[in-house]
Amino acid sequence: DVRVTCSGLPFDAISIQPNPAEQSFTVVREDDASEEEVTINLLRIDGTQISSTKSKSKKIEIESERLQPGAYLVEIIANGKREIRRVVKD
Repeated sequence: DVRVTCSGLPFDAISIQPNPAEQSFTVVREDDASEEEVTINLLRIDGTQISSTKSKSKKIEIESERLQPGAYLVEIIANGKREIRRVVKD
């Protein structure tokens, strides 16, 4: 699992399940700031954006059924801070 982070981000309690993914994956938030809106961007490995979702939900499902097998980046943005995680599509 590759993580690109900046110090002080409130993303310690965020996970991506399942990883690797087939039909979809879920970004699960277990943080205290669950009332905050979060933006989830799905990116190709070169940084090209595929999709973007905004939600206040603790579980955000991202469809991956139409993606080609390979590695993708999931950019999680909250309160002007961001973290990038890697997800694999089988």
